[in-house]
Amino acid sequence: MKKVSILLCAVILGLGIQEASAFHYKKKRRKKGGAPEFQNAVKINPIDFAFGRYHGIYERALTDKTSIQLLAGYIRQTGDQTIFDNSYENVNSGFILIPEYRYYFGEALSKFYVAPYARVRMVSDKLTDTSDPIDIDVSRTEKVNNFGGGAIFGGQFLLANGITLDMFLGGHYKVRNSTITYETEGVTDEDFSDKFLDFKIRDKSGLGLRLGFTLGYAF
Repeated sequence: MKKVSILLCAVILGLGIQEASAFHYKKKRRKKGGAPEFQNAVKINPIDFAFGRYHGIYERALTDKTSIQLLAGYIRQTGDQTIFDNSYENVNSGFILIPEYRYYFGEALSKFYVAPYARVRMVSDKLTDTSDPIDIDVSRTEKVNNFGGGAIFGGQFLLANGITLDMFLGGHYKVRNSTITYETEGVTDEDFSDKFLDFKIRDKSGLGLRLGFTLGYAF
């Protein structure tokens, strides 16, 4: 699935380069009539910041009806848990990339669209065992990689003064793989599960849902 995701990224970027050249030529031909008013947009999802997801989004019109978009983001989430005498603190950090190719039913960057996309998410989850007293130290680091792709249907609306509102819904298929390294030699996954029964895998391979909204500025 990793190779498929990389291939999807390459295809999306390739389409972008090809259609950008076509759009540049078409703009010259439409000089008197005028090109679309907005050809670029920068966007964010303000809710993401509250959950430790710091994403930035850039969209570029390719033709009158198509665009390419890239979401790039840094992830940093912290937490802790106490269960009787056992406790831990964890820091989840990494990055996410989502390139997508959009086809608009109206003019590019405006109104309804469909978009295939690729998705790459790579994070490291460092858990520190803070139990007191501590019998077996199960501190560990788990590196998790998600690779996948899918499609969304959405609508982007141009408000006053170039402000954009983008809403979307769709899904993807992803493959998850992880490696776990314990700080104390000889500790096993069974030791960890015996101590922290509430600790669950956050995601898994298979189908995933993607929905949300963004606010931005078009220019």
